[in-house]
Amino acid sequence: MKNLKIQNYLNFKMFVKFIKVFPVLLFISCQQTNKKDYESVLQLLINYHLANNLPLNSGSSVSVVDIKQTSLTIYNGYCQDSFTAINGSVVISADSYFQATGGSSFPNSGVEKKATSKSSCTALGFAGGFLDTDTSQKFSYRYYTCSPSSNICSITAIKAAGYTGPFQ
Repeated sequence: MKNLKIQNYLNFKMFVKFIKVFPVLLFISCQQTNKKDYESVLQLLINYHLANNLPLNSGSSVSVVDIKQTSLTIYNGYCQDSFTAINGSVVISADSYFQATGGSSFPNSGVEKKATSKSSCTALGFAGGFLDTDTSQKFSYRYYTCSPSSNICSITAIKAAGYTGPFQ
């Protein structure tokens, strides 16, 4: 009987450890799944446009801006521009990218807003930027960030995402 209690206790401890680790594993799994789906949608867009002789660079937007308001005066975000495919030989507009990645169905809220802009990321006040490339899909874009700890989000970038102010 004592061995059974010890075994039950050990099983319970293992179960508790599993419950603590499970959300982390689930989060990692979902992140990887979403990235694969995201890349598939983008590849579908490229294939559809190329198969039907449609320009991938249709639309007037140059960048995609995503800004989160973390407090009354603090914003964090990112901006993407310079979208290209097939080793840089095909230019993709921000509008096409935004549509392909589901940006138009993004539920803009008071906390986070996502939109396309006719200005480049640097014109919106984003600094730096690095080339992000998905070699398996032969797709790349420039990626910029803003946050209070590095490059503060400019009012221009915050407005481009869809916030209306007042800003301090």
